[in-house]
Amino acid sequence: MRKRAFHIFLFLLFTTLAICAATTAGKKEASAAAVPEITAINVMDDAVELQISGDFTYTAYKPSDPFIVAVDLPDVSVGAFVGKIASDKAGIAEINVSGTRTPMATARLEILMDAPYDIESVKTDNSLLIKVKREEAEAPRQMTVAQASGVVEEAQEPLAPATRITNIDFDYTGGMINLVIKGDGAMSPDVYTLKSRIIVDVPGVAMAAAIPAAVVSPVKAIRYGPYDGKARLIIDLKGEVPFAASTVADTVVIAFPADETLEVMPTEAEVAEEAPAAEAAALPGEAEPEEEGRKYTGKIISLDFQNADIIPIFRFIGDVSGYNVVIHPGVKGSTTLKLMDVPWDQALDIILATNSLDKQIEGNIMTIASTAVFTKIAKETAQRERTEEVTAALVQRTIHLAYIDPNEMKK
Repeated sequence: MRKRAFHIFLFLLFTTLAICAATTAGKKEASAAAVPEITAINVMDDAVELQISGDFTYTAYKPSDPFIVAVDLPDVSVGAFVGKIASDKAGIAEINVSGTRTPMATARLEILMDAPYDIESVKTDNSLLIKVKREEAEAPRQMTVAQASGVVEEAQEPLAPATRITNIDFDYTGGMINLVIKGDGAMSPDVYTLKSRIIVDVPGVAMAAAIPAAVVSPVKAIRYGPYDGKARLIIDLKGEVPFAASTVADTVVIAFPADETLEVMPTEAEVAEEAPAAEAAALPGEAEPEEEGRKYTGKIISLDFQNADIIPIFRFIGDVSGYNVVIHPGVKGSTTLKLMDVPWDQALDIILATNSLDKQIEGNIMTIASTAVFTKIAKETAQRERTEEVTAALVQRTIHLAYIDPNEMKK
C-alpha cells in the first residue's frame, strides 16, 4: 500500500513539473512573439516614415553631429532592416539601421540629412513620421531659403545669371558658421575638396567683393583668382572639417559646425594679393606643392582599383605623364587602392612603395623594377667601372725634359 502511494506521488510530481515547464515555455514564446518589429521604412522628400507591428515608445534627438537625427525604439526589433539605406529624396542623404537583443531588443536609426535642419516627429498608431523642418517661407516661386544659414530672400522671378560676386561674409546661425557668398544674379558653383581646402568655382563671374578682414575658425584663410572663365575661391581650413554647401539663387553658403569657442583671426588675404592670380588658385590638372617633404608637380588623376594587376596601372600612368615606360620582367603583383585628385607622380610613388618597387628616369624613359634589381645594377655598374679601370690598356708616352736636374725629377 505504501509502495503504491509512493508511485502515485511520483506521478503527480512529474506531471506538475511538466505542466510548469510547458507554461513557462509558452510564456517565453508569447513574450518573444509580442516584441514589435519594424515592418517598413519609407523614405520621402524631407521625411522618413517607420511602420511598426505593435505599440511602441521612441526617443528622437539630434546628437553632437548637427547633420544626424537619432531615433531609439526600446523593446522594438529591427526586423529585416539592418545596415545602410541610401536615399535620393530631398533633405535625406541616408539612413543607418542597427539593433541590440540584450538586455532587451532595441532598434536604432541614424538619419543623415543633407543640411543641419531641425526635426519634428509625429506618432500615429503603429507608425512614426520624422519630418525635416524647413522654413515655411520656402513655398515654390514665393521665397527661397539658404538652407545652411537660414537667410530668407524674396525671389518672385528667376534671376538672371550672375556676372559678379558682390559680397563675401561670415554669419553665425544655430551653432553653425556660414560663409555666405553673394552675387548679382543666379550662381551655379562647382564645389569640391582638396586636402584641408574647399574649392569653389563660379563660372562666368568676376570677383568684385573684398575678402573679409577677419576669418572665423575653422577657416584659416580665403584666397581667390580667375581661372578659365571662372572665379575660384580657395577656403583653407584647420584640418579635415565637415561642411555643407548649398546654393539658392544668388547666394552660396558653405556651413561648418562652430567650435566651442568662436575664434576670429586676421585673414591671410595679403598672401593672395601678393601672389599672381593663377598661383593663388589651385588649378585643375596641376598639383599644389606639399608643405613638407617631396613636392609633387604632376597632373592630377584619380585611381580606384580593387585587386588590380599593377602592370596596366603603370602603363596608364605612363600615358598620363608622357614618359615611355619600361617594366622589368620580374615586376608582378596586384593592388587595391582609391586615390582621388592626387598628382600622378605621388600616386606612382605610393604604388611603388607598397610593392617594394622603384623607378629610374633617363630622358623620357622611365624604368620600373624592384629595389633589389636597381641595387644589383648599381653594384654591377660600379664593379664594371673598377674592372675597366684596372684592366685598361697601358699607354706609353715619352716626355722630353730640358733644363731639369735628373735628381730633382727622381724625387
